[in-house]
Amino acid sequence: MADEIAIALQFTVAKNSFYFDYNPGSQTFDLTGSGGGNPGLVSVGTSEEDISFGDVSGDGWILIVNLDAASTVTWGASDTTMKDIGTIGIGGFALFQFASAATLRMQSNGGGAVLCAIHRFEA
Repeated sequence: MADEIAIALQFTVAKNSFYFDYNPGSQTFDLTGSGGGNPGLVSVGTSEEDISFGDVSGDGWILIVNLDAASTVTWGASDTTMKDIGTIGIGGFALFQFASAATLRMQSNGGGAVLCAIHRFEA
């Protein structure tokens, strides 16, 4: 295994008589870009803020993990203001493919900053 991202997923929902299961197993994606891992630990404030990825600018994957024990964090794309896409709960995560031309913007929904682990990898 080299120059790739491997993702193993099993997603199951069971509520009353409803049941849904999606289990594609492990999937791999080429990781041919040169950058990856940036920016690491980020303190996301209560005002909207762009997330900087340094020299990582190509299309690829982003993993965000909310490490806070009390607050959620909202994330989205930005041109001049944030277009909310999702909220990450306490201890939750988001994993998604990201276009190189887009800007990631985030905001804490609590009374203070939220510590998140944010990693972007060029594909």
